[in-house]
Amino acid sequence: MQSLGLSKQYGKKDSEVSQFLKNICGLSLLPPAEVCDCFALEFLFNLPNDKRVEQFCDYLLENYIDADSTFPPPVWSECSASSLRTITVCESFHADINALFYSAYSSIFVLLSALPKIQNETYIKMRSVTKRRLKKIS
Repeated sequence: MQSLGLSKQYGKKDSEVSQFLKNICGLSLLPPAEVCDCFALEFLFNLPNDKRVEQFCDYLLENYIDADSTFPPPVWSECSASSLRTITVCESFHADINALFYSAYSSIFVLLSALPKIQNETYIKMRSVTKRRLKKIS
């Protein structure tokens, strides 16, 4: 959004573009199977008349919405009442780190023992995305 100059539009309260961009964030709350249909039927159908928004939607489609994209909906979209919802990947990582510690002032050794767990989880996520993409190619 920043590279397209949409971050200022996002902050405006009464702008059609701002409302559209804020609603896009709700896609992560849908079940993965419904993301593509919702994006096409709800968002693209009601697209504001702004070339930058069109470019942003093209970017989302190529990288996040299509089934063969780099990060398809099953990777980032989750519809679960029990899941801990966060806004960004950074917040998710921070929540995972916090869950590993039992006191506010843990020693460095606790951190060092937790890092391999985090690294393994990250590798598993990366490999699952790669395997899904390879299956679709073959």
